[in-house]
Amino acid sequence: MTDKPRPDPAFEALLHHIQESRGLDFRGYKRTSLQRRITLRMEAVGAADFAAYQAQLEADPGEFESLLNTVLINVTSFFRDEEAWERLKTQVVPAIIARAEPSRPIRIWSVGCASGEEPFSIAMLFAEYLGITEFCQRVKIYATDLDEEALKTARLAIYSPRDVESVPAAMLDKYFERTNNHYVFDRTLRKCVIFGRHNVVHDAPISRIDLLVCRNLLIYLEGETQAVVLPRLHYALNQDGFLFLGKAETQLARSPLFRPVEMRHRIFSKVAQEWRRPMPGSLAGTRPAGDLPPSTALLLEAVINETGSALLVVDDTGMVALANTAARDLLGIGEADIGRPFQDLPVSYRPMELRGPIDDVFRHGRSVKLEDQEYRLTQIAVMRLTIDIRPLTRPDGSTYAALLLFN
Repeated sequence: MTDKPRPDPAFEALLHHIQESRGLDFRGYKRTSLQRRITLRMEAVGAADFAAYQAQLEADPGEFESLLNTVLINVTSFFRDEEAWERLKTQVVPAIIARAEPSRPIRIWSVGCASGEEPFSIAMLFAEYLGITEFCQRVKIYATDLDEEALKTARLAIYSPRDVESVPAAMLDKYFERTNNHYVFDRTLRKCVIFGRHNVVHDAPISRIDLLVCRNLLIYLEGETQAVVLPRLHYALNQDGFLFLGKAETQLARSPLFRPVEMRHRIFSKVAQEWRRPMPGSLAGTRPAGDLPPSTALLLEAVINETGSALLVVDDTGMVALANTAARDLLGIGEADIGRPFQDLPVSYRPMELRGPIDDVFRHGRSVKLEDQEYRLTQIAVMRLTIDIRPLTRPDGSTYAALLLFN
């Protein structure tokens, strides 16, 4: 077994400058790939070394766009890998629509969406089945990327004739408007696609997803980082959700978190992890609810809800996995907050900043007690709280969730 090569200080300094200047965090990305691509850009502008290129970036901020286009490899197209998309159309889209409750939106997440061709391809497939009106009523597509310039292009949804060559003629006529020498994607469908900047390595995943499309992005991440990202993608999916990877991601396709639906075309379904399966009422149990008699499941839920303490559980992806009745009443947590990032809830910073202590519990596997915390219910009414944060551990001793007790 060989040791990892030592990082080049000048190269690391360059990455730090990029992060500080543009907020782009490349931790977790394969250093060999990053260095190779940055070197290509350096050669194009005649920079002799990393320090010289950093000086050029400082002198010419416009060079950042060219660099990011080289590094982030925004190579995409409509219905890229036609056979895979055809299988998605005939197998996955009908299955999602058939089992979706009319009262619940169909949620789709396109990770690494680049200039928008991928999420718009997804929109067309679902619109073909549902019709434009029903599509807009029932489907939400979240499209995220690290590259803000690519997202700006995606939001405009204006493409050249060459860009739309892979769009079937009937769809091109139906979903695009010809303007001079460009094609503009349907305005009505475009409103159903929400574009946003997101770092899949570090930012909390979007939750309750029916179809997660992440094609040829994970191959650029280090193995250790892939081991962090895949559980996040797993968590993002509903229990019957689908994952659509790129054809180059052969090794990643063998993760125990997913089972193949169509291995050749990298389409997978989620393998449930027992400790994450919810019991009735959005309470997370240690066993799958299906393995418990209904009376036992109801009994466990009643015990948790009747406990005097307000209970809240945050899992190892930063999501709220459980909140009992007392927690919902005291902390203002609603049913819709189960499965949301804890950092998005007011309780994460009121009565005090809790994310740091929770991180400590995960890092060290030891309980933390926060005593005599002032919790202001109204301008007049004030409560004093003791907050216990305890690790919930697997048989191997690793922490899979943090239990918060508010007394």
